[in-house]
Amino acid sequence: MDDAKAARHRLFRALDELLRALRVDVLVLEDAHWADEVTLEFLLFVTSRQQSDGPSLVISYRPEEVDVGSLLLRLTSRLPAGVTQLRIALAPMRPSDTAALVSSMLDGNPISQEFTAFMHERTGGVPLALEESVRLMCDRADLVFRDGQWVRLKLRELQVPPTVRDSTRERVGRLSQQGLRAAATLAERSSAATIAMTAGLSPAACRGAVAEAADAGVLDGDDRDRWRFRHVLAATAVYEAIPLT
Repeated sequence: MDDAKAARHRLFRALDELLRALRVDVLVLEDAHWADEVTLEFLLFVTSRQQSDGPSLVISYRPEEVDVGSLLLRLTSRLPAGVTQLRIALAPMRPSDTAALVSSMLDGNPISQEFTAFMHERTGGVPLALEESVRLMCDRADLVFRDGQWVRLKLRELQVPPTVRDSTRERVGRLSQQGLRAAATLAERSSAATIAMTAGLSPAACRGAVAEAADAGVLDGDDRDRWRFRHVLAATAVYEAIPLT
């Protein structure tokens, strides 16, 4: 068709009819914060045509990575009449959940308490960081099954998996670098004043950088207004990328 808008509408209708013909009950889109505009337009189209026989949508995304003008915000805020929505906010896993996930990747066998505490502390209970760390340790033969449970041969350090490293650096690449590098160097909860002094920033500039990183889900603060990276692996990925001078 000569009209691009009409051609896209016809394509969306064809895809929607295909989903119904295949009797798709649930359509899942992961990491929707990375979806292009056409994909989000299609989801809006499907939602606008929701009927009793239409598929349910399951969409996962990171709110802190959604641009202000993204169509994803419209998708989650402007629902047609008769369409319901359930929003579930996922928090980092607890130590017991960390142990269960790691165990599920190791033939369902239990892992030691020391190994559980080590993994939870360094990954912050973030599933991706946990999964990639276990895979890397398996590849490096850092794990051994001893006395009925999995233990790690060396508990002093945890190498940053390439997937976590690249994902972290991609996320922080859009943020102010001086404050993040200072927080990574300090490697523990620190006040904005300490971060500012380490980074060589003015207090006002540092507060702005910290707020920006917190909004992006990179830094985590406590009730004493002290800040650190959400998990050790992220801090290590940033620290290792600091240029040598």
